[in-house]
Amino acid sequence: MRKDGRSPYDALLTFALPCEGEGAGAFAFQPDEDGKLAANADATAAGVLGALGKGLVAEPGEKTADTSCAEPDGPARAAANGAAYLADAVAGDGHLTSALAGAEDQPDYGNTADAVVALAAQGGAGRAAKPLAWLEKNAAAWAKQSGPAAYAQLILAAHATGTDPRDFGGTDLVERLNATGPAPQGAEARDTAAAKDGEETGAQDEKDGEDGFGVWWFVGVCLVFGIGIGFLLSGRNRKRQP
Repeated sequence: MRKDGRSPYDALLTFALPCEGEGAGAFAFQPDEDGKLAANADATAAGVLGALGKGLVAEPGEKTADTSCAEPDGPARAAANGAAYLADAVAGDGHLTSALAGAEDQPDYGNTADAVVALAAQGGAGRAAKPLAWLEKNAAAWAKQSGPAAYAQLILAAHATGTDPRDFGGTDLVERLNATGPAPQGAEARDTAAAKDGEETGAQDEKDGEDGFGVWWFVGVCLVFGIGIGFLLSGRNRKRQP
């Protein structure tokens, strides 16, 4: 419960758009100067996960055929509304679009990856199939140019859909992420001990070390860094479009 007496869900709901009009069911980043809300894809992906009580390391949710928008009677309904907005936003081209003042519209790789996580967490991996396929086909060059935070987002999208991050459209995201910084800690020591003991599980320990503590720790660090950059950019340009 917040100091103002409202639950976190009530606070979240104040950023939810109604089911009528433009951006139906989406979440807004913040009210404008007139107190009006505008749909924001990034905020919607975060809102869906928040309403579900899930973080970015999300598992695929239960498969659902409900793509409607209805007056929210609880967190699950608000999440479904937000997911319906995201599904509609990626239905055409398979990706979200970044529209910045003075620049041509461009595919929004990062927010598309976040939308994949939200869609999969809310309605199962199948619901995120189209944007996931688009990322697998198109996101490797973006991630290479953008750095560790981008690889982290793609790994989380893969995880949420049950996709192998080591073969993401032919790209080993784990290897690429590890190559951007220090080697994951913990794996080397376990591998050495396994070799000394002659255990056959040495190879598996190495994989667990890379895919487990090392990778997820590094993913978390990369995302924190990326989020910090995101706040900096949002402070410079508040009017982000979905």
